[in-house]
Amino acid sequence: DAMDSDDAEIYYAVLAMDGDDMGQWLSGTKAAPLLNSLAGRAQEYLKEHWPGPKSGLPTADAVQRPLSPGYQAALSEALSNFSLYCAGPIVRAFSGQLIYAGGDDVLAMLPAANALDCAHALQLAFRGLHPDDPEACAPNRVKKVLKDLFHFSGQIDKHPRGFLQLRRSERADVGRASHLKPNWPLLVMGPKASVSVGIAIGHVKSPMQDTIQAARDAEKSAKAVPDKGAFSLQVLKRSGEAVGFSAKWNQNVIAVWSELEADLHDLSGRFAYRYAALVKPLVVTGGGWNGASYVQAWSDPLRDSVEAELRHVLHQQGGCKPAKARDLSRNWIDALTTALPPRDFLHFWLAWAFLNRCRNRQNPTGP
Repeated sequence: DAMDSDDAEIYYAVLAMDGDDMGQWLSGTKAAPLLNSLAGRAQEYLKEHWPGPKSGLPTADAVQRPLSPGYQAALSEALSNFSLYCAGPIVRAFSGQLIYAGGDDVLAMLPAANALDCAHALQLAFRGLHPDDPEACAPNRVKKVLKDLFHFSGQIDKHPRGFLQLRRSERADVGRASHLKPNWPLLVMGPKASVSVGIAIGHVKSPMQDTIQAARDAEKSAKAVPDKGAFSLQVLKRSGEAVGFSAKWNQNVIAVWSELEADLHDLSGRFAYRYAALVKPLVVTGGGWNGASYVQAWSDPLRDSVEAELRHVLHQQGGCKPAKARDLSRNWIDALTTALPPRDFLHFWLAWAFLNRCRNRQNPTGP
């Protein structure tokens, strides 16, 4: 019927976020250097009189702040500020619904097309980074949402890292006085902290508990990335097929995804499917009872081959002129093959192509 037809391509996202190594933060293993807590003259005194390596001790700048009730209180305040004042507004700004926020944990539902940007904004807020900070690697959409919600200095170096201040519009609850929310800079975890986020894209008619569990599993995949600070995006198609990939926030995978999402190059919606079809025989070496077997690592010939295929598809299917196809393919392949193994490289394109098709079918005339 009409309802079944309307629901045929409707997918949504569940986002599960968790702070990395929180046990080490709580135990003081990741505490900031003691020098950071001292005034200038006290720092100089400690550096001058600290016995250091000659006495079997670390250097003065490596001495960590001692674990104390004040340290634990500051840590608790940072986590509470994020969950009480940051997580909800960010999720709602991306048209999502917050299910749970407690300390470093967040669970939310969002439109599929908004989930990765929302996750990026959440992890930047958790760390208290200026959205224009080069370390943030933030797409324009993420920058706009954060700047609408929080006050940032126009100069990046003037922003105190590890703090966020709600804009006046965000401090006002409906029907309540604006002073009920803090109007001062809020302490958050800081740039040395990181989070891992799992995103599962599921069909509206699939059991929600399955999609939530898939998001939790994706979160574990993100935490399995070396040094953490990563995300994992998994697409659960109604056919039963699943595709997904994992990457770190500070890699250029996000930049390529955002460039595709922004439709800056007026590419045909079919080009990504065509490209994935050409790449698959190059990175899949066989199949077995438990699924396909993939090439484990990049070689120069393989990297050259996938770049040549992308250049060809951008020209033939995407309508790019040869020079533009050459530049785009070189930049995208460099970014993606540096960060993703061959399997995740293929799944990156399959995931983007699928979500792009769903978005276009749900919004055939554009946003």
